[in-house]
Amino acid sequence: MGFDNLTKAIPPVGPGEVYGTANVITDHPNNGGVPGVFVKWASGKLVPVTAITDTVVGIGIRSKTGAVDVDDKDQPRMAVLRSGLITVDANMITAVPKNGDGLYMDPNGKVSDDPDPDTSTPPVNQNVAINAQFVAEIATDVWLIHYR
Repeated sequence: MGFDNLTKAIPPVGPGEVYGTANVITDHPNNGGVPGVFVKWASGKLVPVTAITDTVVGIGIRSKTGAVDVDDKDQPRMAVLRSGLITVDANMITAVPKNGDGLYMDPNGKVSDDPDPDTSTPPVNQNVAINAQFVAEIATDVWLIHYR
């Protein structure tokens, strides 16, 4: 059997895919956590971040073992990347960052390139710096980042 796609580029993937072998991953009960987006604790379960002041647990990872007919946010458990390489749901404000650029989290737990997208006074929709660096754009609004 022959394979004709071994030299083609890796196709774009969605948010929540982990890359590499030096990642720190934990597994927790889930209550709506979304892959590729920052999650927090609420009542002992993972839920999506809803504000930049939330205490972040990590980034939700797409389920590879859950039921295929159940959305990842509805799975009873979710793996979370605490450190390493992962694709994320991006909210690009200005431009796709350069490799190594610092990143920000928006109030919905998405990764962004802009620290201050809100120009209203007083600002109500600010972003907060996160300990992550841009690696590459995988697809439109899907970035590979190094989160620490």
